[in-house]
Amino acid sequence: MNKFTKIMNSQQMWVALKQLYPFMKPYMKRVILGLALTVPAGALDAVIAAFLKPFMDNAIVSKNPEYFLWYPGLIVAFTIIQGGFNYGSTYLNSWAYNKINNALKLRLFEKLIASDSALYDTYSSGMVVARYSNDVATATGGLISNTRLVMTRFFASIGFLAVLLYNAWQLAIVAVFVLLFIFY
Repeated sequence: MNKFTKIMNSQQMWVALKQLYPFMKPYMKRVILGLALTVPAGALDAVIAAFLKPFMDNAIVSKNPEYFLWYPGLIVAFTIIQGGFNYGSTYLNSWAYNKINNALKLRLFEKLIASDSALYDTYSSGMVVARYSNDVATATGGLISNTRLVMTRFFASIGFLAVLLYNAWQLAIVAVFVLLFIFY
């Protein structure tokens, strides 16, 4: 069984997602939109790479001055558009993260207020406050930011593979086998 399958079958991951889902549900539209913005953000990495080859061939090698005028501007425009997608994704996911974080902290606070006083005899107040502040942020922050990062890199990799297939299909086949070897 490969590493990816082990992770996906991990009972802990699904239990954690199941427990966090009620807190995520009210903000799911924004989370999904933020994650959807990672698709073009990742794909634009490949678009920029695809535009660099013709620029190098026509401007640098052939010394065609026409390409010096508009290709760099196009690459800068694509980078600005990609930055907009990244900003939108980061903003929406951060907003959702803060809302989920606050809802979890409120729920945890309600439980702390209702808990037995023996809890405060067993643990120091500093320990209780530290766990209250840090555990919630760790749980929610990692979930959204890691999902966003994986999606962005996945779609960038797919785009780079498409550019590689277009430019040199033999090298693309080697790259696919290397990726399969890494993930298996």
